[in-house]
Amino acid sequence: MIKKFSFSFFLLCLCLDGFAYAESNLPREVPTILIDQKFYYQDWPVRRNTEVLLALNIFRKIFSVFDEKSDHEIVIRYPGGDRGNAWAIEFKEWLVSLGIPSQYIFLEPASGGVDYLAIILESNNSGISD
Repeated sequence: MIKKFSFSFFLLCLCLDGFAYAESNLPREVPTILIDQKFYYQDWPVRRNTEVLLALNIFRKIFSVFDEKSDHEIVIRYPGGDRGNAWAIEFKEWLVSLGIPSQYIFLEPASGGVDYLAIILESNNSGISD
């Protein structure tokens, strides 16, 4: 009886120890979504220059919210294929040429549609200090 109890107790302690370890290693920061917007290909100007792009709502939003000191990241999700990839690269290059450092911009395939980019600006700064 004592051997059964001690073995059961041992298993219970082992399980609880693993649970407590898993709970203590939860991520401390969950990104906050600041912008989550679709940008359709039909809205992409045929002739692009700084003035035209800065007049677009998506560029104005990005530049009004983005702050590299606040650990912001821009994720550009693009449609599959060469056309979607080329469009995402050009969009990123315009952001960089207008002043956003490239290390804060990430390209990801699979926007969810064939005719739009999903533009996501998120903050990894949760305000929690160690």
